[in-house]
Amino acid sequence: MEDQNKLEDKIRQLTLEKDKYLTIFESTTDSIVVWDKDYNYLYANQAAIELVGATQDKLIGKNIRDVLAHLSELMQLWMKRVDRVFESGQPMRVEDAVEVGTKIIYSESVLSPIKDGAGNMFAVGVLHREVTERKEMENMLRKQNLALEDSNQELERANRQIIEQQKAIIEEERLKVLLQMAGATAHELNQPLMALLGYIELMGMDRDNPANMAKYSGKIEEAGRRIAEIVKKIQTIRHDDVKRYAGETTILNLDKRLKILSVEDNDLDYQRIKTTLGHAKQIQIERAEDLDVGFKLLAEKSFDLIFVDYALPSGNALDFIDQMEERRLETPVVVITGKGDEMIASQVIQRGAYDYLPKSRISKKSLTRIIHNTMEKFRMKTEIKQAMDKMAELSTKDELTDLYNRRYFMESAEREIAGSARYGQALSLLVLDLDFFKQINDNHGHPAGDEVLKHTARLLQNSIRKCDVACRYGGEEFAVIMPNTPLANARVFCERLRQKIEKTTVRYDSIKIQFTVSIGLAEYCYDIDNSIAHLIKRADDGLYAAKQQGRNRVVAAEDSAMGLAADARHI
Repeated sequence: MEDQNKLEDKIRQLTLEKDKYLTIFESTTDSIVVWDKDYNYLYANQAAIELVGATQDKLIGKNIRDVLAHLSELMQLWMKRVDRVFESGQPMRVEDAVEVGTKIIYSESVLSPIKDGAGNMFAVGVLHREVTERKEMENMLRKQNLALEDSNQELERANRQIIEQQKAIIEEERLKVLLQMAGATAHELNQPLMALLGYIELMGMDRDNPANMAKYSGKIEEAGRRIAEIVKKIQTIRHDDVKRYAGETTILNLDKRLKILSVEDNDLDYQRIKTTLGHAKQIQIERAEDLDVGFKLLAEKSFDLIFVDYALPSGNALDFIDQMEERRLETPVVVITGKGDEMIASQVIQRGAYDYLPKSRISKKSLTRIIHNTMEKFRMKTEIKQAMDKMAELSTKDELTDLYNRRYFMESAEREIAGSARYGQALSLLVLDLDFFKQINDNHGHPAGDEVLKHTARLLQNSIRKCDVACRYGGEEFAVIMPNTPLANARVFCERLRQKIEKTTVRYDSIKIQFTVSIGLAEYCYDIDNSIAHLIKRADDGLYAAKQQGRNRVVAAEDSAMGLAADARHI
């Protein structure tokens, strides 16, 4: 009787414990479900029921295939996770990002094994929590921090570069212009000066011959006019350009025409601008009476500079600048208008105009100054953009092979691994090393070795898919990350690449170089690879095994032959 009472007390205690936990489970906003190994629902709290839009009696006993049939990819993912917990007997923590309509829903889940009194596992419990708001806030803060950091770094780089460029460019351009102008001036002035001196000498010799004196006087006058025209060219603004002279020599092209498009609807104003610039023979000006005509001419011809009136029949200068940006036209724009005030000046400059000039201030001096300043700004802006583009390329590319560098590769690989872990997609990594590369350098020289590296990089780049990322990992070693690629497919690719390289010949001068490569391969495994470094380590172990087994072969980290090589490596 006493034993019976103890048993009943134990049952009541367990019932109270069960009711207490069920009360907690039902009151939490986190979803809690229990699945058996056949993916049937054994339990679901109210939050889980509301999440799938079902009722208690319609959910318990149902299979995950029926409940999540409309989300087949998510259903397959959860079934794999349940299988993994049943196989390992260990809890699992996962993160998900599911696209629902136009929104991404983020969540965190913990899968835990559930065992009976005998210690036998019979179900998997899942605590599922939506963290979209927190993730969005984290992502927003991360983006803001990255943007701020990028902006600060960009500003720092730009300021440092501008300061360095200004020092170097000012001195370089000063010397260049002085030398080019000296060369141009000497070249242009040489013939008329020699003629002038020659005729003056002849006049001294024929003082008693009036007919020859008159002829020489006319020639001297002609040479003087030519010299005056050349001096006027030197004094007049010219577009930066050079022409070839005396073999490989280049000098400033004093005859280079500067093509200007004037978008002006007023006949008198256009004639005034054209007349004011008429003194400069190397300036060619063409007119468009409205925005549409202007863009038609820009599509048909090339111009160096654009004058645009602020007020036009179909819009204003701000509209013109906006359309220039939309069409990605980079010709510098100067706004010349009769509606001149500081407000308009501020607007057009902020929007992208290079300069601003009221029509009331148009003169030969002001137009010459504004053309010179605009063309100089445009040249500087173009050079800075080219320098920035080159810097950006150098920061991600290997200069010799034109493949991505190691830093960019590591960043890309981290992103791809995160995506593979989140969505359960296959991913493989190969590490390739040239066999006996030192012998190529020793026997044929480093330039020949460089040609072999460049040739290998081209073969690699032409063999991979657009979604793959290839890099020069270091020295004669290359790496490729291959998303959505299981090990079997990656192995086929590596073997084809190995054979292609084995059959190729690199020509350097009169030398023909043949070589082979060894390739290590690894497939990303969620349970093993907790970082990109670990995945690379496994692929590198495969590479080491390929070298140990005689080179010119592909060995995966998962291969059984890896054991002996790994043992040898650690001796």
